[in-house]
Amino acid sequence: MTAASTAPVPPTLEQVLAQRRAHLLVYQGPALVRRFDEWTARVRRAEQQAVPGSERLTLAVARGAHRLLAPKDEYEAARLLADGTLQARCAELYEGRCELHFHLAPPWRRGGTEAASAKRDWGPHLRHALRWLARARVLRGTWFDPLRGSVERRCDRELLALYESAVERLLPSLSAARLDAAVAVAELAEDVRGFGHVRARHADRLRTRLPDALAAFEAAEANGV
Repeated sequence: MTAASTAPVPPTLEQVLAQRRAHLLVYQGPALVRRFDEWTARVRRAEQQAVPGSERLTLAVARGAHRLLAPKDEYEAARLLADGTLQARCAELYEGRCELHFHLAPPWRRGGTEAASAKRDWGPHLRHALRWLARARVLRGTWFDPLRGSVERRCDRELLALYESAVERLLPSLSAARLDAAVAVAELAEDVRGFGHVRARHADRLRTRLPDALAAFEAAEANGV
């Protein structure tokens, strides 16, 4: 068997879109899925008109938009920790009573230095609070969201608006000569990850790199790239 035959087959655009839709549905609900679908459909139409047969930009935007539309915030962390999957996995791996301890940094201690954002052991009793917090994700982003005004959530909204504006700038003048540069702009969002000071560092990197990437896109056709 050759190495080429064992290489993983990259997912198709439809597979990526379906996977992201499924996650956005459990993350927040159908309204967020509709926003994602409308966004990627708009990019897809522009790309097909400018570069028939290409799906590279749509694929990059699908991944970047999903990352910024669904940051792993307190509600998402609670949903993942409280859905029972972790407890069931522990029961499979270990005999006897399995007691989970959660090492988390509370939101009021995050966003500063690494030392200030240090995690602490909350013990197994936190599972009950996590279940309630996971259910409260319907409040995410609304005026009733108690976490809406935090530094991290404001940063999330700023980055999403910045990225969406950048993508919209690409579409009217997209061309085959500018496709590589457009994809480079869209892929910048994939680096934004983590919590607290880690996410803040990635956010600063996106803010710094985006103007240069957009300038490269504008210059691509003029330079014959």
